[in-house]
Amino acid sequence: MSKWLVDPTGTVWPADSDRLRAKIGFADRAPADWASFLVANMGFIAVEQLGNGLGVRWRPTYTQRATVAATIILLHDQPEQRVVMSAVDGANAHGLFPAITPACDHMLDRFATDRCTKGGHFLARPRAHQSLQPGTALRGAMDDAVAKALAFDPQSLWESLQRSVGGRFLLLDHEPVADKFRVLSLGTGYTKINRGWSSVTKGSDFEDQPDTAYAKATTQAFKVALATSVPVIEDVEATFWIPSRGRFAVGYTRLVLPIQINGRRHILSTSELHSFAPASRTFS
Repeated sequence: MSKWLVDPTGTVWPADSDRLRAKIGFADRAPADWASFLVANMGFIAVEQLGNGLGVRWRPTYTQRATVAATIILLHDQPEQRVVMSAVDGANAHGLFPAITPACDHMLDRFATDRCTKGGHFLARPRAHQSLQPGTALRGAMDDAVAKALAFDPQSLWESLQRSVGGRFLLLDHEPVADKFRVLSLGTGYTKINRGWSSVTKGSDFEDQPDTAYAKATTQAFKVALATSVPVIEDVEATFWIPSRGRFAVGYTRLVLPIQINGRRHILSTSELHSFAPASRTFS
């Protein structure tokens, strides 16, 4: 019986590889235990030759593009046979396919369309307002807002955001009954987010995006700003899922402003990006 593990960089390992176990620090664990952990938490894909076909186990929203590509190559290198696909989370967890090609097509489809509803890593550390350095984009946005007592008309807000943060902003309206945030405008400065979501985002629920778990985590600062009527500044470290691209690790400082536009309360969020890379960088 053959069993392989495909890591986040696309490298294929024998499942009993002592070198892999030493690399990830699981040298004392039983193979079945650490293989399951790698699939569920670290973006690996497990492929096993069973007596009557191939078995594949993965977590679609935790994998990388390189991992999926290497798995498809590995599957096509095997003799033609049926394939059992098992996802460790989400709907349609198991699927039986009569041949390798439809199984690979299914894998590509899920990698392009799955939504992440269970949280990845998200850590937000509050910062003092005075910690923003003069001359930086976020300090400029906050100084503009404070100078206007957090109250704008549409034209002055647009001019301020273009001048200070170069169009990197998210403007939201809060619906108190549902306790939801509706997207009013997404600035052109967010170039790394999923284009499929950004093209239909205006007027949508902020949490209605491919990684809903990440979206829910980010809304906590919005609620604090609304409740206190005070700007919120945070350093954020997180991972989030981008369909067809994989899970990414991101670090940024964000400024959340409870503003008024023509007398109506809104949330304005802008950020300074520090790092953005495939989450697998921690493994390579």
